[in-house]
Amino acid sequence: MAQIFSFNFGRRKPATPMFASNEEVKRAIKNELARRLSDDDLEIPPLPHVALRVLELARKPNSSIVEITELIETDPQITAKILKMANSPVYRGLHDVTNIDTAVVMLGLWAVADLIFAFSVQGKVFRSALFGEEMDRQWEHAVGCAYISMALAKGLKLPGEDVYVGGLLHDIGKPIMLNAVENVFRRNPQKVDPAVIEGPFLDELLEEYHGPFGGLVARRWELPEPLIHPIERHHYPDLGGDDRLTTIVAVADLFCHRFGIGCDANEELNVADHPWVHALGISHDDVVKV
Repeated sequence: MAQIFSFNFGRRKPATPMFASNEEVKRAIKNELARRLSDDDLEIPPLPHVALRVLELARKPNSSIVEITELIETDPQITAKILKMANSPVYRGLHDVTNIDTAVVMLGLWAVADLIFAFSVQGKVFRSALFGEEMDRQWEHAVGCAYISMALAKGLKLPGEDVYVGGLLHDIGKPIMLNAVENVFRRNPQKVDPAVIEGPFLDELLEEYHGPFGGLVARRWELPEPLIHPIERHHYPDLGGDDRLTTIVAVADLFCHRFGIGCDANEELNVADHPWVHALGISHDDVVKV
């Protein structure tokens, strides 16, 4: 059968531009995404060493403040952002905070680790020239889910470790997938109308591929196992198991979809009576208050 459509992915000379229908473009994009997953051929931006190392130190009970502050100070950008946060109206005391030692004590170790991870992920992953507006929505959803996850854990009097980052990264496969689609488009701009990969088709791609892409990036970053579970399982948490973090993130995601945080609001979504909410032991009245 004659080949009527082909992408050039840098492995052969560009094919002669030929007319392709929108459906052919969509099939080709899906095939390319599936190939990249099966071949582990994704351009995943590395996280700064500081972000991963601080997260690792925060998980160790015997880590010292000195060890952590010395690590943070190796990255001037992160140092500046932490100091800026410590001097913000939310945290600022009577005097300006001018050193990382004071900032870490004031903010708390886990808060600092969460902030560093958020700074790093936003700068490295949630960036796109082609999908800028969608990336902004994804970032709003990620941060919203992170804060709601923290609020749920606090209300349930559960340990707060990993909760913020778990919520922040639960849909990390979506920005990674958007960047993969953008790379496809940039290598074949003469063949792909940007309008084809917007709207319902983009939503379809995000829904279908964000789980596998998320699991792949989590392992490429060598995230700890408790943080991989919310990425891979937040759509079907194990309600009878010990993985409370994934269930918390799953419920936080429900709230985001109910109230339209970084996504379209679903006013028909009944969060109060959802089995995931019941599994956490949250009462109907408590949900209604939210």
